[in-house]
Amino acid sequence: MYAPPPFGMDADTVDEFVELRNISDQAVPLYNAWFPTNAWRVSGAVQFTFPLQTVMPPWSFLLLVGFDPVHDPASLGWFRSRYNLGTNVVILGPYQGHLGNQGESLALYQPDTPELPTSPHPGLVPYVLVEEVHYSPSAPWPAGADGTGNSLQRISCVSFADDPVNWQAGVPTPGAIYTGSLKVDTDKDGAPDEIEFIAGTDPTNSQDFLKFDRVSSDGANCVLEFTGRFGHSYTVEKLPQLSTQRQWIAVSPNIPGAGASITVLDPLGRFASFYRLKVVRN
Repeated sequence: MYAPPPFGMDADTVDEFVELRNISDQAVPLYNAWFPTNAWRVSGAVQFTFPLQTVMPPWSFLLLVGFDPVHDPASLGWFRSRYNLGTNVVILGPYQGHLGNQGESLALYQPDTPELPTSPHPGLVPYVLVEEVHYSPSAPWPAGADGTGNSLQRISCVSFADDPVNWQAGVPTPGAIYTGSLKVDTDKDGAPDEIEFIAGTDPTNSQDFLKFDRVSSDGANCVLEFTGRFGHSYTVEKLPQLSTQRQWIAVSPNIPGAGASITVLDPLGRFASFYRLKVVRN
């Protein structure tokens, strides 16, 4: 959100924000695990170094703002009310600078291993570029995010960030999934990228999708096998026979994924049954 509507003749910088998202099922520490005093940073239009020991849980969001959310409760309350945010949304700040309305660049860096004592620059901490974007209020960037109340919304998290085609102007949804991205299906397998993120499958691989790997019989049971992903829980449901009511029954609920094959047994009955696999992100 680089250009909120102004307060009369005054620019609005309190409502600006930068949103970060962890699109993996693993926690991401925003510091070097071997050198924990070396933290990730944002530079460009705004500058911010993440507090020590900051960790983004799997699939989580984090917001950066220009005010101090700890020592400025009035601005924090206004911001949460403005965007209807719960207290579960992490808000950090203040960053230095502000998001220019005429377009600027933003870059996210992570610290690499410091230079050895024997190197020409002992102790120097090199930083590696993680992500970068150069936004603009002019074409080919969406013009509808310039002072309209809309924000720049990234469409696909797996597509190139610094590409105007990968952005839309939309109602701001800080700390939550942008519904416009539900229309993007990178691998053309029929499952939108966001759904694949929730399922823990690879949205760039059409052969990786939520499914039973094998359905067989051992004579007494229907044997259902599937792969469980870390950070996800699974439920196998059963429909004893087709009907207009279609009341699915949980055969085995809340199975934790552990990155390995999971087998569920269901006793065979007199009639054919139908099964489905459901997943939730923990």
